[in-house]
Amino acid sequence: MTITGTHFTGATGVTFAGVAATSFTVVNDTTITATVPGSGAAVTASVVVATPAGSNSANALYTYLVATPVPTLGVWGMIFLTALLLLYGWYSLRRRQDGTTGTV
Repeated sequence: MTITGTHFTGATGVTFAGVAATSFTVVNDTTITATVPGSGAAVTASVVVATPAGSNSANALYTYLVATPVPTLGVWGMIFLTALLLLYGWYSLRRRQDGTTGTV
């Protein structure tokens, strides 16, 4: 998420509805990019930026959509998928060699 405003240099924290941003980067004095915590739905919440000079007032003026993470296969999932494909290939070749087609 990109947050725009003023006096962001030296920002020490960003929260969304009281929950700290997963990470944030001060791009310049007027822009911060932050990773929004949570997932899955549109959220209306207060976005507060903390700086050495203080924080903005809590408010509920911001609505943002938190993207749902894309599921991925872990190491064991890849091993299982590879084994399943090899087994299927072996079974298909074996059926062809036996002359069976699988039709009734």
